[in-house]
Amino acid sequence: MNNVLDILNTEELKSILKTLCKDPDMAEKVEFIANKNICKVNIEEVAADVFDALDFLDVEDLWSSSGAQVGGGYEDPGDVAYQMVEDALEPFSKRLYEYSNLELHNEAKLYCMGILKGIMQYTKNSDSKFKDWAADCPDTCFENILSEWKKNCSNVEHIKEMDDYVQALSEAD
Repeated sequence: MNNVLDILNTEELKSILKTLCKDPDMAEKVEFIANKNICKVNIEEVAADVFDALDFLDVEDLWSSSGAQVGGGYEDPGDVAYQMVEDALEPFSKRLYEYSNLELHNEAKLYCMGILKGIMQYTKNSDSKFKDWAADCPDTCFENILSEWKKNCSNVEHIKEMDDYVQALSEAD
């Protein structure tokens, strides 16, 4: 028998899960499995994903989206680069918010650490030509993400751990 689950798209899978969750016993099982899977945060994997998302940004896309525009107007390359970096980081910021919203505080901390490490690795190690046009963007996003996480974190120990982690990241070379 072919596994029909392998050919379903995300929306179809969500629809099936929602239908199954109408049964309270099944809903409890689905939530248990979902929590078990969502709570596996690997800082290194998150960092690698963030690095890849930023390193994938193409200077050609920046050039075609900035400067003099057809129909008039001008888009500053620095502004466009900043928006491109923000857009690349948006899925990660969204996931971080979801962890916080679900009160998965330790997972949020670890996920944030991964995001910050990925940004730092990009800043230090990427050879991307795009990076030259977005010089301060990653650092600004780093600070914004860290600030937003701290705003949502009420655990003093987690904040201290994050401060120590950020300090270690900035000292590493």
